[in-house]
Amino acid sequence: MGRPRIRDAQYWKDYGVTYYQTHKESIKKDKRKYRENNKIKLSNAERFRRYGISENELYLLFNKQNKSCAICRKPLVLYSPIKGVSAHVDHDSEYGVRGILCHSCNIGIGNLQHDPFIIRAAERYLHHYV
Repeated sequence: MGRPRIRDAQYWKDYGVTYYQTHKESIKKDKRKYRENNKIKLSNAERFRRYGISENELYLLFNKQNKSCAICRKPLVLYSPIKGVSAHVDHDSEYGVRGILCHSCNIGIGNLQHDPFIIRAAERYLHHYV
């Protein structure tokens, strides 16, 4: 008999489930260690998957914006271990990547629904009270 053939999908599926159940903690520990040691690599891969922008394109855009937010001009860092400090890629489905923003400006645009009319109304409102 020996080893099952590759075509025996159910065997390999069962084997994988059994292996995972037997080695679950070790697998989780290895995954955590890999994520911890490869944060930038994984971040670049996720950015490329989501927005189609490579690490080189990101650096070009970052330098074109003088390493600052495209809206408020606050200095930015591309990668930071502190959540909410690193730069955010601003994008939409129609134009793709528009620029790099700080956390506050990215949240602000999102809360204003990416709508220029609402953003201008907010601007008029603020100017009225300044």
